[in-house]
Amino acid sequence: MRPYLRRSSASALQLSGEPSAPPSSSYVDRTPNETGAFLAKQVWDPRRKCMVDQGLIKGSVGVAHATASFGMGAERLVFHATEWGFESNRIGPTLVAKQSKHEENVRDRNFHVTSCRLSSEAEAIAQLFNRRLALPDEFHVEFVQATLYTVRDWNFGGDGRVPFVAEPELEGRFSKWNNNAGGVAGVCSALAQLSVSQGIIEEGDEDEESDDDYEPAETLNHLDVPAALSHFSYSVSQGRKLLCDIQGTWNASDGYTLTDPVMHTLSKRRNGSTDKGEEGMNRFFATHECNGLCRRLGLNPNFPYHDN
Repeated sequence: MRPYLRRSSASALQLSGEPSAPPSSSYVDRTPNETGAFLAKQVWDPRRKCMVDQGLIKGSVGVAHATASFGMGAERLVFHATEWGFESNRIGPTLVAKQSKHEENVRDRNFHVTSCRLSSEAEAIAQLFNRRLALPDEFHVEFVQATLYTVRDWNFGGDGRVPFVAEPELEGRFSKWNNNAGGVAGVCSALAQLSVSQGIIEEGDEDEESDDDYEPAETLNHLDVPAALSHFSYSVSQGRKLLCDIQGTWNASDGYTLTDPVMHTLSKRRNGSTDKGEEGMNRFFATHECNGLCRRLGLNPNFPYHDN
């Protein structure tokens, strides 16, 4: 028997159907005050520092959300969802919808806005990381955009407005490389490793310096990206933030596609209960060992510090 709390906090949209089959009903823009009405789709605007409206995918009139969850994180349950067409058909990619496990956060818009803002902030750090690193595709980092949908469902009380965050479903094997408590995933097998050497002198390109002066170039490994990204975030924020809980998928063509970031901040809990403040930063550096990417980026191996 499924507990009511899980059902209410998990399902902003009371729809039937497993992820493999289209839900039996959907939220569409019929009447704003009617249960089952689609109300808004929004994303975080980093320039304006607020949520802004975004249109539905062409041909879509709303959003559909499965009732059965397929996983959970530290704070949220996850479900399949999709934007929905006039002919009760899926429009666009399969989405992963996320709703709080805690009843008090189900209708809390700020709880969900924080998720959207964090994804946007993490993506900005990732893009700067990519530019500074300037390495092949397997080292590339991208965070998926988090979108806030709001629907009307009077079953949840209050004004009936129920928000939930959704992201495109990631393709490939899902992995978690570090967490918000300093934990680090085990090293992958040698067969899974890809590396690139920085500044290797190819045969026939040697200069006239003697062999005694030659220092081998450091081998760079894409498996070092998650730890280096976390360290980089601390550096570029001058010790005010640390991006962690690095998780998502990786392939040699696209690099890292990441989701659900955590950001420790000096003002602890600004980013929710997963923000462990300086304690979280301390835990990261207690287990962090600078790698070739940290050195390529010129990151200070000492902690704590404030880079200029």
